[in-house]
Amino acid sequence: MKIIGINSVDDVKIFTLYRKLGSLCDFLRKEKKAIDGKTLVLYALQISQAMEYLTDRKITHGDLATRNVLLKRKDHVEVADFGLAVYKNEDKDGSKDLKTKKKHINFASKWAAIELLEKRSGFNEETDVWAFGVTCWEIFNFGAEPYDEIKYNEETIRRLLARLKIGAFLRQPTNVHISVYNTMFRCKKLYTFHLEN
Repeated sequence: MKIIGINSVDDVKIFTLYRKLGSLCDFLRKEKKAIDGKTLVLYALQISQAMEYLTDRKITHGDLATRNVLLKRKDHVEVADFGLAVYKNEDKDGSKDLKTKKKHINFASKWAAIELLEKRSGFNEETDVWAFGVTCWEIFNFGAEPYDEIKYNEETIRRLLARLKIGAFLRQPTNVHISVYNTMFRCKKLYTFHLEN
């Protein structure tokens, strides 16, 4: 997408790509009977490649979910919506300065890692790994909302945090092989390892 100009006077707006097929979330919900398992794996692979690309460039997405993935074609997805993205700077002495945007985590709480739910800030590579695991769960559940029994308010976010702290994670989707689910679960374990070290 080309930048045509910048407006420094009015409220800031975010412009993003338009794709006729829309978001992956909506597409999965509408077309679930027509999408095979190989295509679901392809979507997860393409998202992981996009996230690796961002990580290599020291960019944290901060809001990965199927609602923020667009379909270029039925067999090609693109990660979009960089409204919460942050750039990680490395100082000359090797110390890392993460330029975070302190946004209130509300509608994205079900995709948020434990530290985001606790601190309400601090996106990093590991929190993107967590969100990738939840995004994969969404893909293999055809756009279902994670933890759909939990509504968005402070009390239920506290309950979600308590569940996550004791090791609860999203249940294995019924149509998913255990090896695929283990990959999703590994995202949680990698994140937990990061917290402990």
